[in-house]
Amino acid sequence: MKSKALSAVFICLLVLSCCTPGQGAQKNVEWNSSSPQPSEAPAKGEKITPVPQPDFSSEEGIREYLRGKWLYDYYYYGDVLCTMEIDKDLNIALSFKNSYSDGPKGNYSGKITFDRAYAKPEEAPDLLCIELENTEEPGGDFYFLHRTIYDNKRVMSWFFAGNGNTVFDLLVPDDGENIRSTPDELIFEKVTGEKSREAPRKNDEFYAVYWDTGSDKKSIWLDDVWWTPAEEDDQAQVYPQKMTHYETDVPESILYTIIPEEIGEVLGEELTRGAVYFVTTDEGGNVASFISADRKKFIEESSLNSEAEAVIYEIIENDVEEIREYLNAGMAILLTGETAVIEDEECYLVILGTHHEDNFVREVMYAVNTVTRQVYRFDVLNDAWEPVPMG
Repeated sequence: MKSKALSAVFICLLVLSCCTPGQGAQKNVEWNSSSPQPSEAPAKGEKITPVPQPDFSSEEGIREYLRGKWLYDYYYYGDVLCTMEIDKDLNIALSFKNSYSDGPKGNYSGKITFDRAYAKPEEAPDLLCIELENTEEPGGDFYFLHRTIYDNKRVMSWFFAGNGNTVFDLLVPDDGENIRSTPDELIFEKVTGEKSREAPRKNDEFYAVYWDTGSDKKSIWLDDVWWTPAEEDDQAQVYPQKMTHYETDVPESILYTIIPEEIGEVLGEELTRGAVYFVTTDEGGNVASFISADRKKFIEESSLNSEAEAVIYEIIENDVEEIREYLNAGMAILLTGETAVIEDEECYLVILGTHHEDNFVREVMYAVNTVTRQVYRFDVLNDAWEPVPMG
């Protein structure tokens, strides 16, 4: 469901699910024996039985889904972990622990109740409300979604639905001004033993959400999706942007092998769990290329075209002695399409660095003005762009 078309009519399909079935291409159901397989892969000729989906059409079904022990462990938001246990009566226990210091931590208990923000009375609730006991710490109101299953685990996301503070502010490092905030998306995982029976998509291009790297460090867990990002100024946005920016018909992730020559390129950058990427696979269903969906969109919308790229290469390779020396020493050039305004002129960024087995190390940053043909080097110590000798 695209955000502009989202309405209360669809809330039963949205609550604790990622998708509206039947839109777009279906996942490939042909098993690829050359790619990593989940345990208990179907034998040849065996009928592939879909993973049973939870029942989210009633409060009882949602209660059953929530019940159990969930873990929040997303290091890029900070060092604080959260264990959340919910029982059949919706009693909740939260335990926060800082994995590196004696910083924010604590134990809290309380109760979850259901409410409706946009759902109709006859529809399943779309809001969780936490009321904590024996503390002045606020609980919080949250929208919620079922995201996927991967590596024997179930993934659930919560999105803050109110103003002010919540108990989950403890997950974000103190900014030094005691300003508290809850992450835009709280991603919890619960071990369930569920295994996807889907197969990798072969010789294809698609958007997918990255959930983790395989234990062999040569593969990645991906759930293919339709990426439908809303514009930042979209006045029709009802739910939080991160809640509706992608959808999928089957919320199940697949372990994709990365072709050997691309492992360093794919895993060299720090990947973000729960983020959308653009994927290309070969005829065997192996990942051949992998780029952030936002990065792909930025590059496609940037003003860097083939003509400008040719001019940039011609300038830096022929008019700048120090860049020629770097290139002769084995450095490589990286063009991202990004620009910087220097002396009131738009200049294209050019990054020089070296390729290693696992990643590309960025070492020197330049900016090229394709109109004046002036090249600038970024001075890290002075945080300023300096013109370089030309010729």
